[in-house]
Amino acid sequence: MDHFKTNIALIPKATGAEKTIGAIIIALMFVPFAIGIFSENKRLLLSLPAAFVLLFIFNLVSKEKFNHRNWVQKDFFVEFTLSGVKIISSTGQKEFLWTAMRGTQLQVRGFDGEVKPGEDESGHYNGTENRLTFHAHNRKYELNFYLKNAEQKQALKLFLQNIIAPDTHLTFQEQQEIYSADINSFKEVLKESEPTGQKKSIKSMGCLVLFITPFVLIGIGTFGLALYQFGKVAQARNWTPVHAKVLSVEMVSSSDSESTSYKVEMKYKYSVSSQTFMGSSVSFNSGMNNIEHYGELYNVLNQSQVIQIYVNENDPAESVVIRGITNAMIGMLIFSIMWNSLLLTFLLPALNRKLEMKKVLIVTLVMWALGIGKFIFQVGDIDISTQVSVIEAKEGRK
Repeated sequence: MDHFKTNIALIPKATGAEKTIGAIIIALMFVPFAIGIFSENKRLLLSLPAAFVLLFIFNLVSKEKFNHRNWVQKDFFVEFTLSGVKIISSTGQKEFLWTAMRGTQLQVRGFDGEVKPGEDESGHYNGTENRLTFHAHNRKYELNFYLKNAEQKQALKLFLQNIIAPDTHLTFQEQQEIYSADINSFKEVLKESEPTGQKKSIKSMGCLVLFITPFVLIGIGTFGLALYQFGKVAQARNWTPVHAKVLSVEMVSSSDSESTSYKVEMKYKYSVSSQTFMGSSVSFNSGMNNIEHYGELYNVLNQSQVIQIYVNENDPAESVVIRGITNAMIGMLIFSIMWNSLLLTFLLPALNRKLEMKKVLIVTLVMWALGIGKFIFQVGDIDISTQVSVIEAKEGRK
């Protein structure tokens, strides 16, 4: 066998405009959906499937850059010969001699459908990950080529083993096996090209970090707040019940074009060890929303003259009327889990290549389905007004 020929795979790189459009679509997927969850505006929840449709259309418009089947060129080939490498197209060909090539690295990852090392049956190569890199005529050449099946991969391996010699400057890498010749020459070329590669890598990494940081901060912030609130609930289980006199109760609202959010504000006073304190904390979730039963809560508190509150023995100035879990706290936790799971869907496979993105995506979709179901169908809804202990109602009220 004196040659081996296979198709070249042109893996496209997204342009700046395409990256920007992709980022906008992802933002459209996140932001309106998050607003819809907290405002209970079901129309905004449609932003999620709408964004997926936009991503599908965007993939078609961008000539299906994300579909590896279209990367394989039918009339563009690379041919390995005993004397060198030929790049062949419909308009002509160009040949590079082994003796004139420096820093040559050939990486044969796998054929189409081959299971990746260290993974189960769900992790497969698409056949286009194989790469040839070399320097010739003061230029760097890099191309991917396609291996259709196991026979092609074995044929390439046997052919290359026949031509590896000290004067070829060739490094052949197959998964974890490395066949190396003239390694010193390869290291020298690697050192020469390292600064440029580092600058590009640092620049790309910097752009990625800059883009993803706001999303990560939102994920960390919401999850931290949810943990803090649930931690206060656990802590308040040991707080002391104390009677408090209701001084004022007010229903506060805030409206926009889509929905109205509410909040119950109140003031009460209580005594601990002959010392009087003023309190205003209704629950450990103090934000405005429309997922709580604030109407019922307002009616109960407004009709009460004396209620039972819970006081922190270590800090008597800290108290709360409702020490249990509320819908808003559950909503914050679910939203944080959904948000962070979607971030991890993209981050985990990048940080750990052995992790199959398909598996992570399935887990994420299940989490999102459960979360959306919870908000739409109000599964496990809590009426916080039932957590208020009324000691004495106002005169004329039952």
